Amino acid sequence: MAALDLRRWLMVLLVGLLAAFQVADGAPWFWPPGGDDPDGCLSWRVMVEANNAKFWRAVPAPCIGYVWAYMSWGQYGRDVSSAADQIAAYASQAPAAGDGLDAWVLDIDDTCLSNLPYYQAKQFGAYDPAAFKAWASRGACPGIPAMVRLFWALKGGGFRVFLLSGRDEEALGASTAANLAAAGFAGYDRLILRYDMTRVMYDYFFLVQLCTTTSFFLGILRLDRLIQSTQPNISTQPAEFTEWSRLLAHGA
Repeated sequence: MAALDLRRWLMVLLVGLLAAFQVADGAPWFWPPGGDDPDGCLSWRVMVEANNAKFWRAVPAPCIGYVWAYMSWGQYGRDVSSAADQIAAYASQAPAAGDGLDAWVLDIDDTCLSNLPYYQAKQFGAYDPAAFKAWASRGACPGIPAMVRLFWALKGGGFRVFLLSGRDEEALGASTAANLAAAGFAGYDRLILRYDMTRVMYDYFFLVQLCTTTSFFLGILRLDRLIQSTQPNISTQPAEFTEWSRLLAHGA
């Protein structure tokens, strides 16, 4: 087994060296280079991306080298850039009306800010809340270049931009704001983080926070229509949530 693992890592290293030589020569290179997938890693990755792989907490051991190569050697960056280009193209075909009511909502972790260095350091192991909190508190997450460009393209198109995260407001609010600024995300309309009091109703809390000020693109739905399908039982919510919902019904 040890010999097999060593051969696998050597193969990954060889592929990386070949890629480096090809880039140096100016020839294009795309991951993966061949059609063989003996460990099923490509299939596993596609299932994860399509949300068909359930209840997994860590990258399967045989696929760590594959995931490392995909994330670190350029293909992941190209995939993100292609997706961002498609979003920008869509936004250009649905221009803001100029009334301040059109907005985009972007997630933060691994959408605007990359946690790749954190996962590389732990060999793409299982998520550890305490370790991730320590990492995020450093404010050292690099910005994802394609998403920085998209952010400014959306702002340049007249859209309002809200940034949303499940990070804890009290523990990580200041470091997250500083990290975003350092990464090139400046001038967003609002940074919305999670409070302990709203842990259970986080998604709903985010939606109703926006209801008195804006409708926004989430796909092509308006907020007032979206919230009708996501609203929890109002009788179980604090009074302020009921009031926000009333305002939404009459003013969004």
